Amino acid sequence: MFDKKEIETLKNQLVKLFDNYIGRVAKKSKISRPTVYKFFEFQKIRSENAAIIYDAALELIEEQANQQQSRSKKARQLLSGDGQSSLNLNS
Repeated sequence: MFDKKEIETLKNQLVKLFDNYIGRVAKKSKISRPTVYKFFEFQKIRSENAAIIYDAALELIEEQANQQQSRSKKARQLLSGDGQSSLNLNS
């Protein structure tokens, strides 16, 4: 269903974002940690589980990207001159 390169790319991105990516994906997908581990180690699992794990991993990456965008937007607002007047930081 998924080739080794796709899974490796997904795994590399998750490793960059999370300390315990196996646990995060298992929790998000509601699939056991051993099965998630097998997926990322290219071992055989049921194709429906592979799809669920893959989708859950993509959702985690997307959530992290959205959080980073939100964080950056807040930082720009708060650290710009406009943010100072609304927070009365000049007092």
